Amino acid sequence: MEKGTRNLLILSSIIGLGGLFYFFASKRNLKALNIYSIGKSTDGKIYLFVTTKSAQSIAKFVQNASPSTAIEELDLTKNPTKSALTAGKTIEVKGIEGLNGTYQVMSTLSPSQNVNRVMAIKIDKATIPSSYINISGGNKDRFYASNASSVGKLIIK
Repeated sequence: MEKGTRNLLILSSIIGLGGLFYFFASKRNLKALNIYSIGKSTDGKIYLFVTTKSAQSIAKFVQNASPSTAIEELDLTKNPTKSALTAGKTIEVKGIEGLNGTYQVMSTLSPSQNVNRVMAIKIDKATIPSSYINISGGNKDRFYASNASSVGKLIIK
């Protein structure tokens, strides 16, 4: 093999490995949260309520718990801080038919017990997906994932 060909092969291998490293490193920086509930705001837009808990934990919560216990049961104290998820930030919704896509955060809500954490984000969308349902004892403007497979993902970019 000629010296020039060998050097070109080595150089292209290094560039390829660098590209793979960048791809995997950039994917690690994306934070994914589960969307357990969707609420209507007074202006007709919707809030996406998020948690770090698994889809199975969310389904169990919806079947067995009172909506008033969400902060404790869904451990919202582990959600992103307000500085990490602010208005204008880009997010992506996956796994919810009718909501899949990229959005800009319009505003955020925080639990009263931990005002530095974000429990919901408001996006410029008005329709509630059919896979999210009202539950007894809940607010008429709040809808919860009907089962584990209907829990969507929110990816912070």
